[in-house]
Amino acid sequence: MKIKRYMAGLLLGAALLAAWPIAASAHFEPVGYSDVAVEGDTVEYALYMDPYQLMEFVDLDLNSDGYVDEAEVKTQTEALKAFMGTGLQLSSGGASAEPVIGEIRLTEKGKLPMVRADLLFTFAEPVENLDIEYAFFQKEGFVHHLNMAHIQIAGETKDVVFTKAASSFIWNHGKAAARRWSAVPSQTMVKLGGLAGLSLLLALCAALWKRRRTLKKA
Repeated sequence: MKIKRYMAGLLLGAALLAAWPIAASAHFEPVGYSDVAVEGDTVEYALYMDPYQLMEFVDLDLNSDGYVDEAEVKTQTEALKAFMGTGLQLSSGGASAEPVIGEIRLTEKGKLPMVRADLLFTFAEPVENLDIEYAFFQKEGFVHHLNMAHIQIAGETKDVVFTKAASSFIWNHGKAAARRWSAVPSQTMVKLGGLAGLSLLLALCAALWKRRRTLKKA
């Protein structure tokens, strides 16, 4: 009976530890989203950012009630354009393009309130390779953040996560090129979370087993 309880406890611990790295990231890191579509010589980029993280850089709580509403976002459109329009660096074939910023509005994404900015990048030639640098991390004070990016290019889709340590995505003639600071594939984040949980579980098991043997000898 004691062995069964012991094993049940270990299994429960395994489940909690495996889930912890992912849950912790989702809870403590402000999350944003990117929907990117490449068509011919243009890149349409829908950028979603947490309004309460944006409050650290743009005054969005104009009535000081602790909330961000649509009217406040509309009032601060120009300030939001200045911030959100300068945090993305896109290039193709060695040439960069400046975004034309369209509508900015308060909406929802992933069941969370988000400020959405529609950006259009136009290049001189059709986009055959693409380099996206999520340059918000170069802004002072912008540290804790994850951006879940869904990128459609050349008839394929790529799901990646931009972080401070992995802030770029490169697509080179239909192949994702390796780079030291390349964005992390979203499925890799899940695998890393599971591996971290397993490592912690093994360390816990070893410690418990050692303690058990010590008690037996005493």
